[in-house]
Amino acid sequence: MKDFLMNLFRPLKKESFGDIKSGEGVLGQYELWDWWHDSFDDEEKELILKTYKPIPDYPEGKTVFTHGNISIGHPRIFLSSAALWFNNPDNYLIALKFMDKAQEFPASELSILDYHFDCYERIKFYYRWRDEHEGALNSAILACKEQIAIAQDAAPVLLKRFGLIPSHTGYKQLAIIYEKQGRFEEAIKVCEQGQGQGWSNDFEKRIVRLNKKLSKAGSKDEQ
Repeated sequence: MKDFLMNLFRPLKKESFGDIKSGEGVLGQYELWDWWHDSFDDEEKELILKTYKPIPDYPEGKTVFTHGNISIGHPRIFLSSAALWFNNPDNYLIALKFMDKAQEFPASELSILDYHFDCYERIKFYYRWRDEHEGALNSAILACKEQIAIAQDAAPVLLKRFGLIPSHTGYKQLAIIYEKQGRFEEAIKVCEQGQGQGWSNDFEKRIVRLNKKLSKAGSKDEQ
């Protein structure tokens, strides 16, 4: 992910660096200054600027947040990717603010491939914090369903780009969630749909296990 970001955030012109200007950097380009000042205190800002360095050779004392005209595809991609730099127990509230802000930018502006990976990042992020943050599990479920909704269109794009159809995080994670909730029939349907589209998950083993649990649950209901 960090290698991806290094290629994404290359300054367009070396001479564009100078004193901080309201229109420079990612904060200026995407009018995020108000969000930045309203969301983070001075200590958090210092931590963010010190930690987030996707470009090792960026001019000393400058950051992609505040300096330069940055080549970036979409602010949603930047914000969600930046969140992962703080996706740890000490800083997850900072990460959460980045991830939540990313969702304010419409996914409809993303390519099918970018949207697929956008969903992947949200699934991994929100599910990790399902016990710490009240709305995280629902956000993870929503991201799973969004990724599943575009799965049939994403599969041929991934096949053309990478030469294979990989495993699908949305199908896997939603099946896990349903299984933990005792919703075995729904989990089976999720697996069968993903299997039918050719994703590389080990659906068969999960379906067998889920059917056993479903039968066991049915037997208990009959007693």
